[in-house]
Amino acid sequence: MKIQYKLLPLLFFSLCLSACHSLLRVSGKVVDEEGKAVSKASVFIIYGNWVSESTTREDGTFSNAQVHGGTENLQLLVSKEGKQLYLETLDYHTSPVSKTIVLKKGTQSELQTPEHHS
Repeated sequence: MKIQYKLLPLLFFSLCLSACHSLLRVSGKVVDEEGKAVSKASVFIIYGNWVSESTTREDGTFSNAQVHGGTENLQLLVSKEGKQLYLETLDYHTSPVSKTIVLKKGTQSELQTPEHHS
C-alpha cells in the first residue's frame, strides 16, 4: 500500500490536536462514614473555567469525563446537603481515575479535604 505523502501533514495535525485535548475519566463511589452509598450527591470536575457535573446514582457511583484542557490541577468537588463539602486536587497523567470518597456529617460551610479530615 502506497502512502499518500500529501495526507501526512493532515494526519500529524490530527494526532497533535487529539493530544492537546486530554481525556481524563474520573469515576468512583461516594459513601458516608458508615460505608453506606450516598445517592444524589453532586460531583464536579473543575478545570479553570470549565466544569463537568454529575450526580451519584442510588448505589453512590459516579462518572465524569474531562476533555477540555490538561489533566493537571483538576479540582474534584463533592456536595450533598447535610454533609461537609469534599475538595481534592487531582493531578493525574493517566486515565481512568477511580476514587472512593467518604462524606462526613456536617454543613456545606465546612470543608473536608484529603489532607484535612475534621
